[in-house]
Amino acid sequence: MNKLFLVCAFISLMVSCQKNETEAVSSKTDGKAISTEATNIDTNAAVIKFEESIYDFGKVTDGDTVKHIFKFTNVGKKYLKIANAAASCGCTIPSWPKDSIKPGDSGEIKVVFNSKNRVGAVDKTVTVTANTQPNETQVKLIGKVEEK
Repeated sequence: MNKLFLVCAFISLMVSCQKNETEAVSSKTDGKAISTEATNIDTNAAVIKFEESIYDFGKVTDGDTVKHIFKFTNVGKKYLKIANAAASCGCTIPSWPKDSIKPGDSGEIKVVFNSKNRVGAVDKTVTVTANTQPNETQVKLIGKVEEK
């Protein structure tokens, strides 16, 4: 009988705790359902489409400079504005258009990689932040730096 009482008390406690958690969530959200899905997707947003997202420069010698231009087009319905292009390290320097790109127009992100003291496999990422969805897009330089 005592075991049955303990089991009933435990079940009652668990149900009570779950109800309190639900009430707490409801009061924080004013009774509105919470969704884990994105609800504000702008189907008319700017869309950046690169001709290539990875550039393989092959093999270079330690100290060589690699230059590459990543060409893109705004295939979206709004003007494309690039806020930033950040490289994964200081040996890679990107430059990007500061003016807005009209829908249908193209642009370029120029990337310069200094291979000095970077012997071995190279995988450098440039993260482009813009008014797109998602707001970050990545392009990469890959290759190999060999000793002199």
